[in-house]
Amino acid sequence: MNEPAVLILDVNSGDAKVIDSGTDACKAGSSLKLSTSPDYRSLRPIEYGRITDWNAAEALWRHTLIDELHIRPDDRAILMTEAPLTSKHDREKTTQTMFESLTVSALHIATQPELAMCASGRGTTGVVVDSGDGATHVVPVVDGVAVENAITALNIAGSDLTDYMAYRLNERGISRFEWRGAWSEGHAVAREIKERLCYVAVDWEKEVLNANVQHSEDDEAFELPDGQSLAVGNERFYTTEVLFQPSILGLDVAGLQYTTYNVIHKCDTDLYGPLFGNIILVGGNTMFPGLSQRFKSELTSLNHDPNTSIDVYVPPDPRVSVWIGGSIVTSLSTFKDMCVSRTEYDEVGPAVVYRKHIKALYID
Repeated sequence: MNEPAVLILDVNSGDAKVIDSGTDACKAGSSLKLSTSPDYRSLRPIEYGRITDWNAAEALWRHTLIDELHIRPDDRAILMTEAPLTSKHDREKTTQTMFESLTVSALHIATQPELAMCASGRGTTGVVVDSGDGATHVVPVVDGVAVENAITALNIAGSDLTDYMAYRLNERGISRFEWRGAWSEGHAVAREIKERLCYVAVDWEKEVLNANVQHSEDDEAFELPDGQSLAVGNERFYTTEVLFQPSILGLDVAGLQYTTYNVIHKCDTDLYGPLFGNIILVGGNTMFPGLSQRFKSELTSLNHDPNTSIDVYVPPDPRVSVWIGGSIVTSLSTFKDMCVSRTEYDEVGPAVVYRKHIKALYID
């Protein structure tokens, strides 16, 4: 089967996804965990949405496209996603790497929350709360464009929840969860426990009280790799509570609900209604049972305007919203004009990226 001309590359701190444009994003392409190859087990070049190791980032992009998917970048146009608040330096460095090292034929870089808004089918104005394995961002989007001065990053993500789950289990004397690195077996098991058993307490105080009274009655059994059974108790909801109460980790930062409330209030007052009325939750952390209900309840208690309604929407699979948005963008008849071509790059250099991203966000 012939490869299409455009590929969407969505790489974040937890995985890399590639999709052939024009196909069903939920079924096509590949989701490549960073640990799929022994040679790439140590690669974690993106942390909290920022590229921290450019050599490793290039190796990951090359591994994803060439080694895993056997794609020749030199005859493909690439739509590449990026986190909010990406610096000019990082965007230009990405552009340079794509053209000079991977030799792509054309490139368009799009901001992840704007793509998620596009994928939602709920208009072009709202708040995108994107919380995944490696980063959490709260981003107001107005008429399809993120509001730069209101974007807030919350440095709590899925990897932090996994670490806390492992810590809690290790505190119970289960030595396999002692910290031995992000790629250790214990860490991988803690992540699986988190993803399979954790939920968000809709009423935190009531949940804690019930757990103290009922003790082990609500424990869930988890089968460890060696066949032993592990009873998982209040770790199931204490782990996710970190998103709402970062102080559990000793962090003096606002939780997800306060961050979102503050982000909206950084915008013009006439936008409060449209923003509160269209909050979109995306990313793997938003899949925990009870999270959207708790989030809406917390925001409702913070909002004292009776004329403002709060609507929180979770897509069917919030892990691939950015991916789907990219598929929509690449299907547009104008997408070719949105791309930087090889000829344009050769003439101008990395700064040419700004000519094709007039509405995009840049910070120094």
